[in-house]
Amino acid sequence: MSKLDDPQNTNKQPPVGATGRRVLLVEGPDDEQAFRAWLGKVSVSWENQWVIAIAEKKSNVLGLLEREANWIGVVDQDEWTADVIEQKQLAMPNLWVLPRFCLENYLCDPEELWAMLPLLQQQKIEGGYQAFKDAITAQLPLWRQHGALWHVVNPLWEGLRALGFKDQLLGIQNIGNEQVVRQTLNDWHQFLEPDQIWANYQTRLTEVEGWPSKQQLSRAIHGKHFFPEVVHAVLSQWLGQTKASKRQNQLLQNAIPSPDLQPLWQKMGLIA
Repeated sequence: MSKLDDPQNTNKQPPVGATGRRVLLVEGPDDEQAFRAWLGKVSVSWENQWVIAIAEKKSNVLGLLEREANWIGVVDQDEWTADVIEQKQLAMPNLWVLPRFCLENYLCDPEELWAMLPLLQQQKIEGGYQAFKDAITAQLPLWRQHGALWHVVNPLWEGLRALGFKDQLLGIQNIGNEQVVRQTLNDWHQFLEPDQIWANYQTRLTEVEGWPSKQQLSRAIHGKHFFPEVVHAVLSQWLGQTKASKRQNQLLQNAIPSPDLQPLWQKMGLIA
């Protein structure tokens, strides 16, 4: 049985199958919590039409969408370029890609974060919004570098796998063929050519450095790392200690759905 069969069959059982409600497929539990909170603010009756299902990872979302044309799947943008996103969405019209690096990038912009904080919490921050903004963005250049390197390095694994790493050489059929072994090793070596990787990194870094800071915070940094290591740490200094996951959920519960999510609500038929 395929790994995709369990979530697919589970979500076809009642109440989905019995009511005809459609499935909004997300990657993980954090996404489920966020979209449940946002959808409740978009439409009080959204659960009459939709259920949210967790696919556990991005590749599972893509695989399930190929089987279920009536479902809508949401995935993080991650390192996908605009060309890749266009290609994926042409192949799967039921795919919707977040307009930000990942879900946690909705919790990185100090202006958006400030609006999520209750007034009593805002009043605990000495220096007010400006001090809060300065603390959040103090290391933005470092995090731009991190995001640019992630953007370039993370796809290398998929590229290596396309070149047969590592099964091309570990399969017994090629062990005695010196020409195949040497050629395969050479292909891997050329693919991981350090000067080219460094040049690609510099190109990406130069690109994102030219973006406005709000765009950098939404698309150039890796929110899954930035939120716990920067945002959560800053808020803990002023508001006290709690688990990062708990704080993330509380902020998302307070958040007004961002305007850049409106195309998804339209795709779901929840707004005109």
